[in-house]
Amino acid sequence: MLLTERARYWGILLGVTILLLVWYLPGTVALRNLTIAVLLLLSLPSWRDIPWKGLRPAWGLLMALSVWMLVQWLGWAFQPEIVIRELKGEWLKALLTALLGLLLASVKRKDGQAMVSPRMIFLIGLSLPAAFAISSLWLYWLYERWLVYPLWISHRTGVSFWTNIQLGLLMADTLAQLSGRPSALRLPVWARVSAFGLLLLTSYVTVTRNGHVATLLICLVGLVIGVWQSTKGIRRLGMFMAGGIALAGLAWNMFHADTRWLKFVDTLPVAWDTEHHKAWIDGVRYPYPLLPGSNQIIEPSAYERLAWAKEAAISVARFPMGVGYDRNAFRRALHVRFPNEPRLPGHSHSGMMDMAIGAGIPGLLLWLAWGTCMIAYGLRLYLRERQSAGLMLAFVVSGFFARSVLDSNVRDHMLEHFMFLSAYLLAWAYAARSTASGGKL
Repeated sequence: MLLTERARYWGILLGVTILLLVWYLPGTVALRNLTIAVLLLLSLPSWRDIPWKGLRPAWGLLMALSVWMLVQWLGWAFQPEIVIRELKGEWLKALLTALLGLLLASVKRKDGQAMVSPRMIFLIGLSLPAAFAISSLWLYWLYERWLVYPLWISHRTGVSFWTNIQLGLLMADTLAQLSGRPSALRLPVWARVSAFGLLLLTSYVTVTRNGHVATLLICLVGLVIGVWQSTKGIRRLGMFMAGGIALAGLAWNMFHADTRWLKFVDTLPVAWDTEHHKAWIDGVRYPYPLLPGSNQIIEPSAYERLAWAKEAAISVARFPMGVGYDRNAFRRALHVRFPNEPRLPGHSHSGMMDMAIGAGIPGLLLWLAWGTCMIAYGLRLYLRERQSAGLMLAFVVSGFFARSVLDSNVRDHMLEHFMFLSAYLLAWAYAARSTASGGKL
């Protein structure tokens, strides 16, 4: 490598900073792709240091899924020209970001320490929720209401998704430190408390229902693990009661922050009747139905999500081998049943269902097997090897897969970010474990 270690370090640090800052910002695709390419080149010499043998099961499942997608494209994909474009522009890029995560976790300085630490990634990643929260507080001070958002944010869902990942990392590392394991983030108490407050505030002001649910689940899982790890009965009971009260208060505030919950239950039976109500196909062409016994319109978001989920399940049953990998696979499947509808929805708002429609049931099973393998890796590294990054990995992967049931996050920058971070945490925890014990998984 022609670059000195110092130049390489600063190049990687600058690249990681740029990538994490722009990953979710609109209009930055070209910059994001360029940064990923430069980082791959800078970190490529660390290829030989990646623990490929230990990671073989996880990467074997990813490669099997990729081969299956290629078989679909060659065999029975509905629109092969679109599928191959999606494979190259979407799936291949996700695999490359995963490779980048492995490489960056394996880049070492001369003293043997990692150039890119989990602490660095977490602190840089904290900037987006911090900027969003500060901007929202400023706008609240100006307009005295929360439902005003900074203009530089493309959509709230992305901020919510990023915030949940950061919260999962912080929660997992805090639980590890409380159990006596070494911290990967190495944050002082005041910084941890401040980060928790910042992330909870950001989750609150985004007013995304799925984001709120994910935040509550992270806190609930954290409470359960914290109580389980506690050895003293009185301390365990006190922690459970205090945490339960705090969690209930958080849930109450988040519920009342989003008025859409008020119509949620009454909307469900209407949304399930997709045969008579067609607004889920095209909200412009077909009027949204009214709530039973009321002149009020149903809650559009809940209506569409449930209706799309039902129709997605019908599409999976009709095309169990998949229609070909595509972010708009839901639309391809619907077009067979509704050929005269010009404005069919592109995705089902569920990453899990979109994967099942596109890659088929075999593809979905391979995807779930890979996620399960990653979670198992993380828990094993945490429980047996005392690696806090292992629990961080388990939180990130389980959180992503849980959210993909309700949100279309298995796509675009969200998929790239997830693949990068999960691969990085796995390789970093494995390298830290191997350095400490000299063993193998």
